Amino acid sequence: MTRQEAIAELKKVSTSLNSLFATGCSVQNELGLAYHSALSRKLAETAGYRNAWEFLSQNVKGLTRETLNTYTDAATYWGSAVTQKYGVERLKLLSRYLRANPPGIGQWPDPDPGFLSIRVPRPEGSVVVKTFAECSLEEMRRAVSPPRPKPVWEHVRIRERLRWLILRQLIPQRFATTEVRVRAEGDKAFVTFQEVPVAELEKLIAVLQECLAVERSSLQARP
Repeated sequence: MTRQEAIAELKKVSTSLNSLFATGCSVQNELGLAYHSALSRKLAETAGYRNAWEFLSQNVKGLTRETLNTYTDAATYWGSAVTQKYGVERLKLLSRYLRANPPGIGQWPDPDPGFLSIRVPRPEGSVVVKTFAECSLEEMRRAVSPPRPKPVWEHVRIRERLRWLILRQLIPQRFATTEVRVRAEGDKAFVTFQEVPVAELEKLIAVLQECLAVERSSLQARP
C-alpha cells in the first residue's frame, strides 16, 4: 500500500469514527472495531504518522485515546454480542477485576461472562457474591476498587484513641526494636507489643504508667 492510499484509508476511518461517535453509545463496538482496523493495518505508519492516534486526534472530534482504547479492547476481546449486552464500561471493569482475580479452571462455563462470580463490597463493609450479569456498574466499580477501611482512630473512642497516640510516640523513644500495633473491633482498640525484651519488662510497665499520666494531663488540660 502506498502512502497516498494509506492516507485515503485513514480518512475513511476518521470519517467513520466521527459518524459513529456522533451516534452515541449504541455503536461503541463499531467504534472499537474501526479503530482496531486502523491499528492492525498500520495505516498511520504507512502514511507517515507515528501512530494511528496522532492522525485521529487531529481528525476525530470529542474522542479521547483512552475511550478509543477501551472500545477497542471490548470489541476485539469480548465481541459484538457480549459488548452490546453488557456495555463497554462494565466489561472494562470486568477485565480489571479478572486481572486481579483470575477465574479457576472450569469456572468459565460460557463465552458469555455473565455467570462469573464477583465479590462486591457493600458500603457497610460486608461482601456479597453476585454474578457479573447481576452486578450494576456501581457494584463493579466497588468490586474493582473496594473502599478502604477507615483508620482505626475513626472507630475508637476518644480516650482509647489518645492512649494509642501517646504509645505510638513513647515506645520508639524507650525501645530500640519494640513495635506497637493496634487493631479495632467496633469502638474498641487492641494494642499488641512485639519484640519486647524480657529483661526490660519493668521499662514497659513504666512506659504504660507514663502513658496514663500523659493521658490524665491531656484530659485535664482540655477546656
